[in-house]
Amino acid sequence: MDSITNQLTLGQRAADFANQHIGSWRFLIILNIFMLLWIGFNVYVGPTSFDHFPFTLLNLMLSWIAGVQAPLIMISQNRQEEIQKDTQIGRAHV
Repeated sequence: MDSITNQLTLGQRAADFANQHIGSWRFLIILNIFMLLWIGFNVYVGPTSFDHFPFTLLNLMLSWIAGVQAPLIMISQNRQEEIQKDTQIGRAHV
């Protein structure tokens, strides 16, 4: 398994990482906790906070996450298709 992992490209390793982490409950929970803390802090501090209501910076960050996450998910899906094809080819040769 280690020899196979060493042969993977940086993009393939990144796609595997994205597949394991970005689409997980852990990611969603951490993101939501971060958002609640961000909003709570900025509401508590009031109009002098660094990102007061309507939370423009938070909206910008969420848009950036969505813009980056969508291609990562697609790359991850393509990587999973590659893995399935390799598995099917390996089974056919056995």
